[in-house]
Amino acid sequence: MYEERLDNQTETLRLPSRADFNGRGRQQMNDASIGELFKQLSSDGSHLVQQEIQLAKTELQESATRAGKAAARLGTAMVLALPGVMAITAALVIGLGIIINSYWVSALIVGAAILIVAGILSKRAMSAFKAGIAPRQAMQTVREDVDWAKREGQRVKHELSA
Repeated sequence: MYEERLDNQTETLRLPSRADFNGRGRQQMNDASIGELFKQLSSDGSHLVQQEIQLAKTELQESATRAGKAAARLGTAMVLALPGVMAITAALVIGLGIIINSYWVSALIVGAAILIVAGILSKRAMSAFKAGIAPRQAMQTVREDVDWAKREGQRVKHELSA
């Protein structure tokens, strides 16, 4: 579904493939002036940036949708679990109060234990949430594009100096 949505959104944005530069296209590139080559490079670079932005938008949209659905499920589960947690907490306070013969100390102990567990769970949830938000595929393709541009720049510099 993700790839299908991405294809639909980027079908108008198309970079030339290697096949576009074979044969007659390659000869046209060889015959072009430096100005025309820079113009083509600028156009291709702009096109590439547009595609990368579109990819990042799509990934962020997917992440937001997943996060929204997960938050709704989590909210529903919390609303349903709250009365049960309250009943178990009351039972723990009463049971511990009978054992140690002090209800206020038992309430303090049970409350502190629940807060510690809640803190640990919320810390884990926040780290998982932060890890799931980044547009990974867009970041990876941008890195690949930068590496490719560096290699091509070095190759062109080498060819021009030779």
